[in-house]
This record gives sequence, structure tokens and C-alpha cells, in this order.
Amino acid sequence: MNCPNCNAPIADGAAFCGSCGMPIAQQPQQPQPNMQYQQPQMQYQQPNPQQFQQPNPQQFQQPGMDPQMQQQWQAQQPAGQYAPKGSFVDQLKANPLKIATYVGYFFIFLTSFLPGWVTAKIWGISSSEGLLVSGGGILKLWAFLFFAIAVCGILIEFGSLIPAINGVADKFKKLPYSQFYLPGLAFIIWIIASFTGEFHDLVKSSGVGYGFCMFLNIIGILLVLVRPIMAIIKKQEYWD
Repeated sequence: MNCPNCNAPIADGAAFCGSCGMPIAQQPQQPQPNMQYQQPQMQYQQPNPQQFQQPNPQQFQQPGMDPQMQQQWQAQQPAGQYAPKGSFVDQLKANPLKIATYVGYFFIFLTSFLPGWVTAKIWGISSSEGLLVSGGGILKLWAFLFFAIAVCGILIEFGSLIPAINGVADKFKKLPYSQFYLPGLAFIIWIIASFTGEFHDLVKSSGVGYGFCMFLNIIGILLVLVRPIMAIIKKQEYWD
């Protein structure tokens, strides 16, 4: 620092100026601020794995819950979450009417190629013909359509169990009253093949009548219709 009187340099802490002898007033020293930094203590808590576990679907299935309300709740959930996945046997136990649907499509499949739509007895010898009779013409088309209906019906029914066709089956099931499309088409073909085709002309002949396949086919169609009709009567959803 310098002397305020003669501007001569003065050593720090001197009481008088060495040149002119003027007393120097001592300035109070300012306390230095405490620069110590205290790091806050942070405690790490291990997360509980149970907090991130997905809820059990059974938690949402109360014993007294209406099945229709439960299906509506499951339909509102994202795909692949909380959806109960049971085996084929479990699904049959939950809805035994599915057995009638499967048996019905099996009967339609058999009658598409078995020779038993008309039977004839000539000179004591019985014979039968089916839709694939030689020279049957359009009857072969009805046989192919019955075969296609049976195969498509089974694939759609099992669509939820076969990932490869799950998307196509789901789109078909979203159509209004789609459960009646295949059996309705099969019934129309049954009428055409039985009463307005070549079989109708053969039945007019002596000794010729309708065979067991004609009746087995209509039984199969009726079995397929049992489940959707019961679903409408009970006001339930047909497709699971």
C-alpha cells in the first residue's frame, strides 16, 4: 500500500510512514468465508421387484362376475395382455357346444367325397353314388364347395390356436353374424345338390332313393348351427 500523505510505499501492517512519519490507520481484516462444501448424503434404495410384476389375470376374475362383463373387460385390454390361454381341452370344458360344431364340420367333410348320396337296388344288388360320381357334372362343384366349407370352418374355429392364420381368422370373426356364413352356404348347396340336381332326377327312377350321406350332410349343417343359435338366444358373444 502507499502513504496517503506522500504516496511513499508502506509495508503491510506498518503503523507510521517511513518517509513523512504520518500515522497509518489500520483497516480491519475481513474474515475469509468458509469454503468448506458439505456433500449432501444420498441414500440409494433398492427397488422392490414386486412393484414391477404384472398383475395376475385371476385378480380380475371374481367368482361372482358376470361372464359377459368379463368378456367385455378382456376385449378392452391390449392384445396379448391378461388374455387367458387354455388348452384345447380346457376350451371344450368351458364351452361344450364347440363339440357339436366340430362334429358338424367333420360330417360335412365326409359327405363331400363318400358315395352315399343316392342308393339303388337293381336285381337284388345295392349300389350308391356320391357327388364325385362319374359324369356328375356340376355335382363335383358341390363336392368341392362342401370340402372347402368344412376345411375353412375348422381353420376359423381353431384360428386362435394357430398363429399362422390367427390374423385372417380374427378379421373374419369381426364381420357381422359371421358365424352363419359357412353353415348358411352349406345349407344352400345341400338344397341344390339334393333337390334340383341330377340326384333329383335319379330319385324319380324305380328303386333309387336318397342315401345316408344326404342325411348325414344336413345333420352336420344343423350341428354347426346349434352353437350360434344358442349364443343368440342367451345373448352371448359367439366367438371367444
